[in-house]
Amino acid sequence: MRKRVRAMFGTLLDRATRSLAGRLTRSAVAAERLGERLTPTLPSRLAQDAQRLDRAVRLLPLIADGRLSTARASMDAAGAALTVLGPQATLDRGYAIVRRDDDDAIVRRPSEAPVGTALRVRVARGELSAKVTAQTATPAAAPPARAAGPKRARRGPP
Repeated sequence: MRKRVRAMFGTLLDRATRSLAGRLTRSAVAAERLGERLTPTLPSRLAQDAQRLDRAVRLLPLIADGRLSTARASMDAAGAALTVLGPQATLDRGYAIVRRDDDDAIVRRPSEAPVGTALRVRVARGELSAKVTAQTATPAAAPPARAAGPKRARRGPP
């Protein structure tokens, strides 16, 4: 019985060895075929990648310069707007910034500076000290008139 088990075991071992050897052979052949397919592709792929890299090296500085120029132009425009709309430009046009001397608050209405209040008046080229001696209220400004033009049809529910 032991001989028979050993014989069966030997037969099974031989079958398994042949099966694995066949699988390994088939895998090696498949890998070799894939390698043969890949070999002609690699040089052309490398050449394409080298061309793309060369193009990027040429174009990236141009793109960066263009973006920098756009950013500089945008900053110049913002600086010009700030110059025109800034507080100093307003003062240069003849306006003044009036502050109460005691708490440095900006005065916007006569009621914020009663008679006797000490003020500091900032003008384009310096500052003046002043004291409120009288108040004169001005009527509230009317809202701007709408431009006359054709009436538009209303949209949506009435």
